[in-house]
Amino acid sequence: MTGDKLNICISEEYAKTLGDLKSLSYQIESGVSIRNKFIFNSILSRLNKKDITYKLITLNRKINSYKLLTIYLISFLIFKNSNSFQACSLSSLAKLSRAFELPEISNCDIIFIHHGYSLLKYFHAINSIKVRGRPIVVLEMPDNIIETSGYLAHRMYCVNNLENILRSYAKAVDIITSPTLRDSIYYSNVPNVFTIYNVYDVFPEHFTDEYILGRKNHGSMCISTGSWCNESITKFINNIIKITNVDNKINIADIYILGCSKMPQYNIGDVNVYFHGKLPLKDYLDVLSRCVVTILYPRLPWSGGHSVRLNDAALMGNVILGSDHDLRGEPYKYQYTYVDERDLVAKLQWLMDSTNLISLGMENRRIALERVKNNEETLNRLVDTLLSSVNNTD
Repeated sequence: MTGDKLNICISEEYAKTLGDLKSLSYQIESGVSIRNKFIFNSILSRLNKKDITYKLITLNRKINSYKLLTIYLISFLIFKNSNSFQACSLSSLAKLSRAFELPEISNCDIIFIHHGYSLLKYFHAINSIKVRGRPIVVLEMPDNIIETSGYLAHRMYCVNNLENILRSYAKAVDIITSPTLRDSIYYSNVPNVFTIYNVYDVFPEHFTDEYILGRKNHGSMCISTGSWCNESITKFINNIIKITNVDNKINIADIYILGCSKMPQYNIGDVNVYFHGKLPLKDYLDVLSRCVVTILYPRLPWSGGHSVRLNDAALMGNVILGSDHDLRGEPYKYQYTYVDERDLVAKLQWLMDSTNLISLGMENRRIALERVKNNEETLNRLVDTLLSSVNNTD
């Protein structure tokens, strides 16, 4: 170690997602913020238990803002009418990354960076001092940047170029943390890849099995959306209720919309529809705990945050319905795909007629808690790998 303390550096982007490191209140935050705060604080708590002292340093880049603007402006002017802007601007940024200066980086033992964007910016600064084995670079990849860009821009020149750059730049990375095994497989060329599932049982004393079972209502259903939700959700809900009212075989009393813009409550017949915008994590989980079914919406070829919404619903004891895209990756035992509103209602009717939805949902919760346990074991191995890597470079 450097001196008596381990110097832990954090990239600007990573620091923004962490917010106040002294607080674990999980107020109204994005899924990325909750994930990074959970992982980072879990690592720090393990270092504390090992009586390892450390100093936290936030890296501040220095760059000619005119050059940076020029790169984005050129990409914008050339590709403003296409979906290639993001991929092309990121590819351009990689070429400009030699202009990024990080004067504090020579003092770092470990550096945490966030997403491929940070890797593109900081690669040359990191690689220039990697000859002595430091810093040990930990990259958090909340989603697959290539998959995202590929969906938006198809596999055109800029996307292919960006993929080649990221694969090349990955040589500076020692450890990657990824939210799903599916994403981890993509980064198999990195020496150490740790799958830390997007499921966080941070209120175990509050959300017990007894508490959740006591709140379950057979007539309550959640529709979990992403931040891209718009007025189409209302049409989706109305169509579900209209179809279920045809034969009255499905008894839905309450529908909770999570993650959408705040809208007034309304009623359609005997069904109450409640809209919730961004909520503190505990309140958000409280709403999920009332429901027996969670529907993941919308059905898109690429929809960020799917694993967060999937795992949260399972943790709160829900049966899950989503598109094939929403349910990609590691499955839960009781999750089902739907194609459209009629297919969704058909599956709901079969589930309500043939099963005990609460029992099925609690089985999903058991699997989610197993993933929580796996996360704890993975974090232990991650910290051991970190410390071993640091010691080997002394």
